[in-house]
Amino acid sequence: MAIVTGHLTTKVLTEDYELGLKIGATGNRAMMARIFDDQGSLIGTKACFPDTLYTSVRQKTRWLTGIALAGWDRLGWSGSWAERWMLLHDRRSIFSALVLMAAYICVVLTLILVIGDIVDVYQPMPLPRYLVFIVGINAIFLMWRMAVRAAFVSAQYGWAEAILSVPRSMIANIISIMAARRACMAYFRYRSGVPLTWDKTVHHIVPRVAQHD
Repeated sequence: MAIVTGHLTTKVLTEDYELGLKIGATGNRAMMARIFDDQGSLIGTKACFPDTLYTSVRQKTRWLTGIALAGWDRLGWSGSWAERWMLLHDRRSIFSALVLMAAYICVVLTLILVIGDIVDVYQPMPLPRYLVFIVGINAIFLMWRMAVRAAFVSAQYGWAEAILSVPRSMIANIISIMAARRACMAYFRYRSGVPLTWDKTVHHIVPRVAQHD
């Protein structure tokens, strides 16, 4: 996929993302629109995310490589403070994957320590009060994030899918961790002179029975 800017043609992996930023750089405005047609159906392209682990990781890898790594090289840190904050939010995804991996390892270790305490082979030290407070605040933010995710899913697909969106977030995190590793490897090869490749994945159309307009 290519973006043509003046006389320059640059190969990119996330053309829609970069086009939006380039439109803003020219002084024009862009917006996130949620518009419905005369029948009350949401106007937009609907497609299911790849339905296997391998294809999901491939899709996520392309996004991470194009936005967080290779796109960083081309776009830099231009624009207003709000736009730079958005760029920081988008490009932190690689580092977020590392934090997620560490967090899941800590969850497993915590379960092991809890079991050790139950069977009386290990007595953990009590956590400092400030650390309990910080964990509690993070838990509140996590529940808020899950609630917002469920609310948006419910608005489009109904309450049943909204409930399933909570455990699906854990699967999404695992996909992000696996994709971050692949994205870093692809970027290192790119910096070594290997061209980026468009790793296209098949998207299935959303079945009508799964839509909730």
